[in-house]
Amino acid sequence: MSRKPGDNLPLGIVLGALALTALLYWPTSLEIVDYWQDTARRRYTHGWAVLAVTVWLIWRDRNTLNSIPARPSVVGCIAVVALSVAWLVFFNAALLVPTMLLLPLLVFATIWAAGGLALAGRTAFPVFYLYFALPVWDVIDAPLQSLTTAASLGLLRLTGIPVFAEGNMIHIPEGWFEIATSCNGLHFVIVALAIATVHGYVDRYDRRSLVVLLLIATGLAIATNMVRILCVIVAGH
Repeated sequence: MSRKPGDNLPLGIVLGALALTALLYWPTSLEIVDYWQDTARRRYTHGWAVLAVTVWLIWRDRNTLNSIPARPSVVGCIAVVALSVAWLVFFNAALLVPTMLLLPLLVFATIWAAGGLALAGRTAFPVFYLYFALPVWDVIDAPLQSLTTAASLGLLRLTGIPVFAEGNMIHIPEGWFEIATSCNGLHFVIVALAIATVHGYVDRYDRRSLVVLLLIATGLAIATNMVRILCVIVAGH
């Protein structure tokens, strides 16, 4: 099918897949928005920025996308149906997080179904970048909390303050401080990794350089949180 000048069917398919998935699976979309607006925990309040980066990356690549022939795929349609059934099962079982984690996969499968595997592959990075705004990262909650407690304890001992830890409680003569999950620096780590990842993608880092960049970003995020906690406890002392 010939295209009129200025037409960009692949771009329309990709952006349409994003919008259509959000509308068709609207209960999950609303739950995600609630996560992004949860200022009490502040873990995924960067979600709107991640969504904006996803759309920008797709728009930035519009000329390349326009060169990819849009070829609907039966296999892609089967993937959409299978993922939709999985979403329905999780939704009826009140399993909130799995329904959220299925949404980027549904976007990818929809692009595959409507535009073909080549188009879906080209847009895989911006689509799966959305996982930086979804609660897949909660799995490192406990390890990060333990690491934060141990590191804070070590730093406080360097200051000469009498201190000991009991679980995630840090005791000093003036009282105790709990290193709660909301204080483990998970938000810092996610945002640092999201920035480093998109930077490496845009600047076309090789794999080794990208790994180094991600390690540096993670280390700086954790160190920043450690300093924050240290300042609070020292101020309390």
